[in-house]
Amino acid sequence: MSEAEFRASFPTASAATILTPEADGVAALLKAVRAPELDSHAEARAELKEHLLGPSDPPSLARFNAAAIALCAKADARRARMASRIELHPRPAHRGRGGRGDGAGPLGVERRGGLGLRVSA
Repeated sequence: MSEAEFRASFPTASAATILTPEADGVAALLKAVRAPELDSHAEARAELKEHLLGPSDPPSLARFNAAAIALCAKADARRARMASRIELHPRPAHRGRGGRGDGAGPLGVERRGGLGLRVSA
């Protein structure tokens, strides 16, 4: 596979120094490491970094924190809406096969909303 084909197949390597099995580019890579002004891919790496990871300002941790706080706020708002629905429209007590009238089924298992089950004593 040629270098151009490799870069086209793997876009994240587009700004990398590609080393062949013959290690033809090692000398140029070492020169670029010792003298950053010789790094012909530095600008492309900076553009690729911003494209893949987003801008440096605000820092990624600050952006993640803001997204997590916004998600928590949405979850809290949903939880509050659900609680108000339950208060406005309570479900009638379930009369299970146990006939106790306490919402418990035959083995004392009470049906609850969602996935929760509670075993009655």
